[in-house]
Formats: sequence, C-alpha cells, structure tokens
Amino acid sequence: MTKAEVVKRVAKCAGVSERIANECIDCYLELIYSELRKGEKFGLTKIGKLSVAHRTARVGRNPQTGERIEISAKKVVKFKASRSIKIR
Repeated sequence: MTKAEVVKRVAKCAGVSERIANECIDCYLELIYSELRKGEKFGLTKIGKLSVAHRTARVGRNPQTGERIEISAKKVVKFKASRSIKIR
C-alpha cells in the first residue's frame, strides 16, 4: 500500500479532506523519525516496536570480484512485531 492510498483511506475513515489526512500522517511520521534519531524506542500498539540498533564494522566481500571490503559501523532501525500481528 502506498502513502497516497493510506491518505485516501484515512481521509475517508476520519471524514476529513485528503490534505488534512496527509498533514496528520506527515506529522506522525516525523514524530517517529525524531524519536528514532534520539535513539528512543517507538511502540505502535498492536503492531510492534521500532528501535535503533548499532551494527559494528565488519569485513565483507564484493560478490562480483571476490575482493574483501570493509563495511563501516552504522545505526539501523529494527522492527519487532507484536504477538497480535504475527502470522501463525
């Protein structure tokens, strides 16, 4: 589902214009981004939790040439699904 489809559904469900629904979704996404940038966890009720994890530097290889390359350390977003959303 694309963001445009989400905006249309939220607008219809809430009985507001698509412009207002889009602004609300943008605000919500910015809230998630800002919390993750601060290193905080963000829980989405009945969906799961988003958190920031640190990946250490490691050595990998280029699959085309087989050459060893250094992969730098970085922060990544992790998602842990809640029990209610896991597919059985």
